[in-house]
Amino acid sequence: MPALPTINDVFRVTFEFLSSDAHRANNVLHFRTTGTDAELAATINDVLDNGGSYNPWTPLSNSWECSNINVLPLDGSSAGQDYPLSPNIVGDGSGNVLPNCCLLVSLHTSQRGSRGRGRVFVGPVTEDNVSNGVFPTLYAGGVASQWQSFIDDLAAATPAVALVVASYVHSDAHDVLSHRVDLTMATQRRRLDQYRL
Repeated sequence: MPALPTINDVFRVTFEFLSSDAHRANNVLHFRTTGTDAELAATINDVLDNGGSYNPWTPLSNSWECSNINVLPLDGSSAGQDYPLSPNIVGDGSGNVLPNCCLLVSLHTSQRGSRGRGRVFVGPVTEDNVSNGVFPTLYAGGVASQWQSFIDDLAAATPAVALVVASYVHSDAHDVLSHRVDLTMATQRRRLDQYRL
């Protein structure tokens, strides 16, 4: 993994998921805020109304949950800190798990090219939400709305938080202006296997 860049007011947040059979998977997102790492963790915890009005990680199998996030300021010196979530993020999918198969959320910014695009692989998903490798349009639209609620609620927090796409090559970050949930099921093949025991 390349060295982490220094990007002022940007934090790398790792959502650490654990399955009931002890497999692990991480989602890494980046956020911009003028607050501290502790304030960012508290804001993320506050806006995630799991089991309530929305949960961006709904497509996950219900045997997976995230009880902890690691928040790392990209300030060039600080270490990452672990913060508990309460309640945990829990998937809503039932049925058999489709290993390494995900719902793909594409993130778009005002920056052209790969420098301004990001992806979130939400998975593993389950058979009940997929038909022949495709998510139903209404289901994908519902997940897109949940991600929009997450983004909007972060922006409305004090201090405000923006979901960003961070470029480690260029040491900069751009605010997410729109996103798309793909109907076709995605398969993530990582260079570093984070789906592990």
